[in-house]
Amino acid sequence: MRTGTGSMTFTQRDSLALFPTLVEVARLTDAHQLNEHIAKSLDSYFAGVRDGGGVASTDSPGATYDWTSAADLHVTDPVLTDLSAAFLALARHWVERNKLTVEDMVVTELWANLAAPGGTTYRHHHRGAYLAGVYYPIVNPLSGDLVLHDPRGSRAQIVPTGLYEPGHSFSLTPTAGTMVIFPAWLDHSVGQNRSREERVSIACNLVPLGFTGSPRAPRRPRVVIDGT
Repeated sequence: MRTGTGSMTFTQRDSLALFPTLVEVARLTDAHQLNEHIAKSLDSYFAGVRDGGGVASTDSPGATYDWTSAADLHVTDPVLTDLSAAFLALARHWVERNKLTVEDMVVTELWANLAAPGGTTYRHHHRGAYLAGVYYPIVNPLSGDLVLHDPRGSRAQIVPTGLYEPGHSFSLTPTAGTMVIFPAWLDHSVGQNRSREERVSIACNLVPLGFTGSPRAPRRPRVVIDGT
């Protein structure tokens, strides 16, 4: 590649990394034991779903059942209360990496998702939240990637072969014990569960302490501070 400028020189030159979107991906220590506890904790919920009590999903017309729990498991289920602490730890790391100044983060909603073979989740984002998180206690490599969609949108442009083109997406194949934190405004979806096993994930929403989200959000987050 030609880099010369002839007789011209620069007095100053800066490279600006504009509009970064940081995504934290981590694996929990001792995840196997935690995942067993989560599976046992959710088993009573899942039994009713498998017997026909699941929610009919427009996202998953090919699935036999699909289920999403209430969004308060971080305060009603002791095992998932512990998991919410892990979400907070990774969210604080995300805040630090982004060099933001906030008093703290708080989990406002936490829920479980169960998808049968054939299930999928269409592209969406989380309104009324600042960060979104997901944890995978039970997942098969063929049960569907987490797909993060480029927020810059599609661009008509010349792209050298082999380089990343805006408007595409990034796919993450999770393993059991994987936790992901990303901005709540970032569109994401889940690929079709092509395995013969169920996919289980735990999702959450987080906001900075003292902030409760947009008043136009369909569900107002409930911030619990010091048990009040």
